[in-house]
Amino acid sequence: MNRHNQRSTSLRHRPSRAVPALIAGTLLLAVGISLAWLAISRLASGSWSTLLQGSRAAG
Repeated sequence: MNRHNQRSTSLRHRPSRAVPALIAGTLLLAVGISLAWLAISRLASGSWSTLLQGSRAAG
């Protein structure tokens, strides 16, 4: 039984959220891999990457 004694309506079709989730997941994965690479590089060499050092020296 319906609350309003009307015929039941079907659910509204909503667009899939797969594409935005895939884009966000890919970006988060890329950021995570980059941070892990920088951390391992820092631990192995004892200094930050030249990309990070160059931006500091310029400032």
